Amino acid sequence: MGTPHQGGRGVSIGKILLNLVKIRGNTSNSLLKHLEEHSELLQQQQADFMSISRDFDINFAYETKPCPILGGIAIEIVPKWSAVVPGTPDAAEFGIDDDHKGMTKFSRKEDQGYKKLSRALVSMAQKAELKVRSNWIEEESKKQGSHKYAVPFSIQGVPLMSKFVSRNVEMTKMKELLQPGTKNTHRRSLVLHGLGGIGKTQLSLAFAREHQDKYTATFWLDGQTRESLQRSIVGIARQLPPNQVSELARNYGPSGSEDIDKIIREVMDWFKAPGNTEWLLIYDNVDRDHSPETQDPDSYDLGQFLPSIDRGSVIITTRRSQLRQYGTDIEILGMTADEALEVLVHRIGPSARDDPDVLGLIARLGNLPLALAQAGSYMWETATSISDYLESYESTWNDLMKEEARYPLQEYGSRHVHTTWTISFTYVLKKNKAAARMLQLWACLNHRDIWFELFNNEESADLLRESSLPTWFEWAFFNVLNFRNSVSTLLVYSLIEKRQDLYTRFSYSVHPVVHRWCYETLETTEWHDLAFLAIRCVGFAVPTEHKREHWKTQIRLIPHADQCSYLLDSLEESLRNEEFTDFYGAIHNLGILYHDQGKLAEAEAMYIRALNGKEKGWGPDHTSTLDTVNNLGTLYKNQGKLAEAEAMYIRALNGKEKGWGPDHTSTLDTVNNLGALYSDQGKLAEAEAMFRRALKGKEKAWGPDHTSTLDLVHNLGTLYSDQGKLAEAEAMYIRALKGKEKGWGPDHTSTLNTVNNLGALYFDQGKLAEAEAMFIRALKGKEKTWGPDHTSTLKTVYNLGLLYKNQGKLAEAEAMFVRALGYY
Repeated sequence: MGTPHQGGRGVSIGKILLNLVKIRGNTSNSLLKHLEEHSELLQQQQADFMSISRDFDINFAYETKPCPILGGIAIEIVPKWSAVVPGTPDAAEFGIDDDHKGMTKFSRKEDQGYKKLSRALVSMAQKAELKVRSNWIEEESKKQGSHKYAVPFSIQGVPLMSKFVSRNVEMTKMKELLQPGTKNTHRRSLVLHGLGGIGKTQLSLAFAREHQDKYTATFWLDGQTRESLQRSIVGIARQLPPNQVSELARNYGPSGSEDIDKIIREVMDWFKAPGNTEWLLIYDNVDRDHSPETQDPDSYDLGQFLPSIDRGSVIITTRRSQLRQYGTDIEILGMTADEALEVLVHRIGPSARDDPDVLGLIARLGNLPLALAQAGSYMWETATSISDYLESYESTWNDLMKEEARYPLQEYGSRHVHTTWTISFTYVLKKNKAAARMLQLWACLNHRDIWFELFNNEESADLLRESSLPTWFEWAFFNVLNFRNSVSTLLVYSLIEKRQDLYTRFSYSVHPVVHRWCYETLETTEWHDLAFLAIRCVGFAVPTEHKREHWKTQIRLIPHADQCSYLLDSLEESLRNEEFTDFYGAIHNLGILYHDQGKLAEAEAMYIRALNGKEKGWGPDHTSTLDTVNNLGTLYKNQGKLAEAEAMYIRALNGKEKGWGPDHTSTLDTVNNLGALYSDQGKLAEAEAMFRRALKGKEKAWGPDHTSTLDLVHNLGTLYSDQGKLAEAEAMYIRALKGKEKGWGPDHTSTLNTVNNLGALYFDQGKLAEAEAMFIRALKGKEKTWGPDHTSTLKTVYNLGLLYKNQGKLAEAEAMFVRALGYY
C-alpha cells in the first residue's frame, strides 16, 4: 500500500479545482505535477525502489472500485496498472474490494479486505524472522571467512617509497571511490591513468599502505609485461595461508615444469572462495598495447588476469586511457606547486624552499614527479645548484638526462626521463604514423596551446596546398576527422592533454618535459624537416588585420612564434633551395605578427632577416623584397626613426612604381605610408599630396567603401586635424568610422583607432563630453583586443589623461599618465 505508484487519474480534475481556487488566492500546483501519470519524480521513486526491492518481501494491494470525486464522476484513483510496480521479483498482488478512500478502512475482522491484508502481514512477519536470522548467520560467517583469508601486508616486489609526498586531492578521490573498510557487495575497480612518470604507482602504493588494515589481503602485481604479471600472480601463492592452495602452487619456481597457467588459475580461484571478499589487487604499469597493430609479444589481455568474481577491490595504473573500461577512472595530472616543492625538499633538503630559482625549476619540469625526483636526486648526489641545473637543462638536455640516469630512483625502478615514454611513442608509431609525426612537429612549437586551425586556416590553405608537404601532414591536417583520429591516439597513450581554452573548444597541450624529450630525440634530418614545417605553419597562420577578431589568433600565435625564433639560425644554415620562398615568406609574416602585437624589437629582427634573405635570393628590386622594405619602413616610423623610415618608403615606392606601375594597389599602400610619415615629420603639404593620390587610386581600384580605402580616409582626417581643418577632419573620421563599423565591426582594432582619433578631434574642438565617450570606448575595446599594456592601448590611456587634466580631474589624470609611462 505504500509502494511507489505510476500516477493517478484524478490529477486533471484536481488541476481544474486548483484553478478555481486560484481566483480567491495564491496556490501551488507542484504536488499535482508530481502526481501526474509517469511524472519524472514518480519514475525516479520507482527506480530507487527497484534497486532495493530484492531485499524485501513485497505484496501489492490495489483498489478495485471507482471513487466518487465531483458532480457524480467516479474513477479509480490509483488503478492496478499504476499500483503494481512492474518487474518486481517474487512479489504478490491482490485487490481490495473498495475505492481509494476506503481500501484501508475496515469495520470488522470478517471483512474480506481485512483478511487479505492480515494474511499478507503475518506471512511477511514470519519471513522477516527467518531473514534476520539468516543475515546474522551470514554476517558471522563473513567475519570468520575474512579472518580465514587474511594475509599479512607485505611489500614483496613493491618499489620502495621512502620519500613519497602525499597528494591529498587524488588520495581523497581514491578513498571516496574504493571506500575501504565498508561492506563490499560488488567489486570496486579504479583505473589511474595518465602520463608516464606522473606518480600513478606511488599513489596506488601509498593508498594501499594507508588503508592496509581495511583489507584482509593486499597484493601488488607488476604489469609491465605478460611475463612479469604472470610471475607476480604466481608469487601470490607463496603468500597465501597453508591448505588454501596446492603445494605445487606454493612451491612453484621459475624453473618449474608445472603449467604456469594452471598455477595462475588456482590463484585466481582463491579470490573466488566463499567469504573472501575484502582483498585489494593492484595491477601496476599496465601500459602494453594488446591490439593487433602493435604485435607486441610482451602485451596481454588484462581481462584474462582479473578474478572473475564480482567482489573485492582492484586498482589499475596505466598510461592507456582506454583501460577505463575496467572501472571508474581518475586521470592523474601534475602535482600542485606545493607538492612539487616538497619532492625537491625531500631530495635536496630544506634549503630548496628559499632558493630563488626553485619555482622556475618546478615550472620547467611541469610539476612532473619523476622529473622532479630525478632532478633532485642528481643535484644532491653531484652538489649541483638549482641555477646550474637549469642552465644545463636548457643548454645540454640530452647529456644531463644521461647523467641523471646514473643515479637511479628506487621507487621508479629502471625508468628515467630519457627513456620512460619510448614504449608509448613506439606504440603510437605502429598504430598511427601521422600521430607520431604530429607529436614530433608539436615538439618544434610551444607546448601549451595547439589547435587544428594552426595548421589549416584561411591564410595558409592555398599556399600549403601549393607547397611540397609530407604525406602524413596532408592526411592529418587537410581533414579534421583525421586530425581528431590522430589526437585520439595520442590521448589514449597520455602523451598529450586536452586543455580549456578561451577561444576554441579544440585545444591540446604537451607536458613540458615530454615536449623537451620529444624534441631532443629527433634525428638531424627529422629535425630539419619538422622545424621548417613548424615555422611555415606558424608564419602562414598569421591573419591579416582585415579578418574579424584577428587579434585573438595573433595572441595565440605569439608563443609559437617565440619558439620558432630559436630554430631560425640553425635552420637557415641548412636551408634547401626549394625551401627558400616559404621560409622567408614565413619570417616576413612573423615580423607582421610581432609588429601588430607591439613587439617592435622582435618585429625588426624578423624583417631584417627576411630582407637579407630575399635580397640575397631574389635581388633588391623583387616585389616580395619591396614588401618587406615597406613593412620595415612602417616599423621604423612607429619606433620614431623617421629618417630610416623615409629611406625605406622611398626605396619601396621607386621599386614598386617600376615593377608594378604607379596605380597598383601595393604601390598605393606605400604612397599612403609615405604620406603618414610626412605628416609625422610636419611636411603637411607633401603628406596631403600623397594621401590624395592614394585615395584616388584606391577609390578607383576598390571602391569608396572598401576597408583599404577607408584607411586612407582615416589618414586624411588625421592630416586635416593637424592642419587645423577640424570640420574637414571630422567629416573624414565619421566617414571612416561608419564604413569600418559596417565592414569590420565596432571592436576591430582599425575601427578603434578611428574612434580614438575622433576623440582627439573632439578634444581639440572643446567637445569634452564627446571626447571622453570616444576615448573610453576606444580604451575598453583596445584593452579587450590588445591587452592593457599594448602600445596602442597606452596611447589612448595618455589621451584620456590629457582630457581628465583639462577637465580638472587631476587624480584620474595622474593615474592615466602613470600608467602611460610604460609606453612614453
